[in-house]
Amino acid sequence: MTDLPTPTCFRCHRPPAEIPGWMYDAHVEGMDVNAYAKADGTYNPVTNHFACDTCYLAIGQPAYPWPGTPWVAP
Repeated sequence: MTDLPTPTCFRCHRPPAEIPGWMYDAHVEGMDVNAYAKADGTYNPVTNHFACDTCYLAIGQPAYPWPGTPWVAP
């Protein structure tokens, strides 16, 4: 497990509270922004990393490496 206090984007190293779109989406969903990041499909609970939208697009929107296995941030 990681000792990072909040999830961070694996590529740009920003926490979700520094990403305006994530703050807005979390607010719309009525969630804490860190909980929202942890609910994202790219979230890796082992490293406490996720892929923000900008970085996910920049790396080519990776999909599932194997059927039924989701892609998660390293």
